[in-house]
This record gives sequence, structure tokens and C-alpha cells, in this order.
Amino acid sequence: MGSFCFVNVGRVACIYNECLKTAPTDNVSNLVTNMDQQIYSLIVKAISKQKMLDPSSIAENSTLDALGITSLDAISIVYEIEDALDIEVPNEALENLSSVQDILLEVTRLVQARN
Repeated sequence: MGSFCFVNVGRVACIYNECLKTAPTDNVSNLVTNMDQQIYSLIVKAISKQKMLDPSSIAENSTLDALGITSLDAISIVYEIEDALDIEVPNEALENLSSVQDILLEVTRLVQARN
């Protein structure tokens, strides 16, 4: 019987970890891609909610400045992501986030480190 992985944004880390334990090795990179996509979707949702932007206007390479995100906005956005994924972005990492991709990389790193 093949393994089945369902990734729910609110519990991506736990389910991702279980999938890695049971999935064949050749599927691991696909799981990482799925996890990245789920995290990316969560980031876009948090940004669009905070700034009332159309999600389609937010790209991975968008800078926070170009999206009109202030430091206070960034804190609110990261807090929402932290809450959904049960992680904590260190304050020193927060200072280095200047694009959507930066947020994606840091959040993905934290989720993977927790596993």
C-alpha cells in the first residue's frame, strides 16, 4: 500500500514529519516542494489579509517595501504565520526579512529544524 500525505497549512510540520518517516526516498523532494507551497500560500494569505491586497499581486520575489509593508505590518504577518505553524521567528531573523522569498526561506528553515 502506498503512503498518503495530506498537508494542512495549520499542521504542515507534523504531517510533513510523518510523511518523511514513511514515504519512499524519491518522494521526499516532492514533499518538500509541497511543504514549501503550503508555507508560501500561508505567507501570501497573511500578507494579503494584512495589506488588503489581491493575492495574485504578491510574488515570491516581491519586496516587502514594494508591497507597502511597514515593520509593524511585518510583525503582524510573521505573528500570524508563527501562530499557524507553531514556530517562533527569532527577532534577529525578523530584521533580515526584506522579501516574500526571505520569509519563505526562514519559515521553511524553522519548520524543518523543528522536525
